[in-house]
Amino acid sequence: MNYKMSHVCETKGGVKLKYPKLVGKRAELGISQQEMALRLGISVSAYSLKEKGLREFKTGEIACVLNILDSKFEDIFLNNLSHK
Repeated sequence: MNYKMSHVCETKGGVKLKYPKLVGKRAELGISQQEMALRLGISVSAYSLKEKGLREFKTGEIACVLNILDSKFEDIFLNNLSHK
């Protein structure tokens, strides 16, 4: 079975979000986009684009995000997939 990332799952303040569970968990833990970007070793703008789904997360970045958020892949990313 092939999976394709959905383009938009939810909106927040008029901004389309591809990863609403990522945004929610990050906010719940009080972690800013700036801190996430720093820990991933990328710019804040690059992180923001990834969170919005305008750029893809690299495999290593996904692993790092899950570690930072102490979460499982399926809880943050998998529920944003649609079957195709």
